[in-house]
This record gives sequence, structure tokens and C-alpha cells, in this order.
Amino acid sequence: MLCENCQESFATVHLSGWQRTPGEPGEEEREQRFEHHYCAACEEELRKTSPMLNPLLKAGPGARMVELRVMSASPDRIVVRQIGPDSNSSEQEWAFLTSRLPAQYAVLGMEFGMAVTDAQLKWLRGEA
Repeated sequence: MLCENCQESFATVHLSGWQRTPGEPGEEEREQRFEHHYCAACEEELRKTSPMLNPLLKAGPGARMVELRVMSASPDRIVVRQIGPDSNSSEQEWAFLTSRLPAQYAVLGMEFGMAVTDAQLKWLRGEA
């Protein structure tokens, strides 16, 4: 399969998932499946400009990537702990409002990453 960007090199990076797309006027958003296939050189270049390949671009100025593990989940709050190489020795935990995260994140032990600003962290905690 050829790279969909340059149409010259063999695609070695394959992305697939779901994204929300606006519906027709008067309709709600809907989820639509996507697939993208890039060669390594194009993927490296696109990572500099594409929010799909670099979530920090979509999150805006001051955003950082955090890796989190779900420590507990209740109908009101999901407690997460920052993990990974960027976490400091004082283990940072946050209690996010359950209603502000997708339901699939309320699974004990689940690990996920997100690009987030300090203002977004406050919103997730219900402080803003």
C-alpha cells in the first residue's frame, strides 16, 4: 500500500479509529471510522502539523501530554494518578468529574494519555 500523502513510498504507519463529524443541518454529531496510511518520512513531517498525529497541536498553547492510570471510579468521580517518565516522585493524583470523561475511562487500572492544559485539568476536576 502506498503512502496516502506522497503516493510514492510504501506505507508503514497505519492509523485507524473513530472521529466525531458534524451531521447534516438539524442532526447531531456522529462518529465516523477513519483509516490513514503513511510512510515513515511523511508521518514524521505530518507530526509537526497534524493534530491527529500530535494531540498537543489540537490542545493549544501550554498543553502537555500526561499518562494516567485510573485508581478508582464512582458515579461522581474518577481518581487518576499520573504515571510515566514525566511524573515526579510526589505521585500526582486528580479526581475528575465522571461526567466530564467518556464512560469508557471509568475502568479500574485503565491507562490512557491525554493532551491537556492547566485550565482543562481544572475543568475536569470541576474547579472551573
